[in-house]
Formats: sequence, C-alpha cells, structure tokens
Amino acid sequence: MSENHQQILLNLFFFKFDFVARPSNELFELEKKYEIDPWFEFMKRLQQYPEDDPTHLKGTSILDWTQNPDVAIYFANECRGGEGALWILDATATGKTLQIIKVEEILKR
Repeated sequence: MSENHQQILLNLFFFKFDFVARPSNELFELEKKYEIDPWFEFMKRLQQYPEDDPTHLKGTSILDWTQNPDVAIYFANECRGGEGALWILDATATGKTLQIIKVEEILKR
C-alpha cells in the first residue's frame, strides 16, 4: 500500500469518527454510570457488527481487541469460510497509552 493510499484511508477514518459518526447519547450516559469509554465501545460495536454501521464506510478497519479469548475466537470465525488467525498480545507491552487514555483523547491528538 502506498503512503498516499495510507494517508487517504487515515483521513477517511478520522473524518468518519469525528464528523460523520459519533457514539450515541446512551453510550455517553453509560460512561457516567460505569466509567466506560464511549468512543471505544462505539468503534468496537461497529467493527464487530459492520452491518449496523449507518455510514457508507462500513466497519472501522482497526483490529478487534478483546480481553476474552472466547469472544476473540467467536468474532474471528463468524461468517468465515476459510482460514484465519488469532493473535494474542501481552497488553503490558503496549504501555499505558492504550490502557488509560480514552479513545476521544487519542483522536484529538
């Protein structure tokens, strides 16, 4: 993939998640009650269920992250007709950024 192609995809991603699609008010209310990250939950739902994405750019084009191996296996194999792969990562290797900063703050950076 060329650098220009990557830039275009990245710009579309940020346009989608800054201007076109946002978490619902319900997710922001759940943030107050359960301290969830509404942007993370929103992107997770769109990636796992791209058919529910109201935009023309279905899904997220990001990796699916979960802390539950059963959930990972389910979504890795859902509607799969051929071989696939499941990667396991030591989350401590990512540092604190992915563990303490909310997605909205990452998008702003």
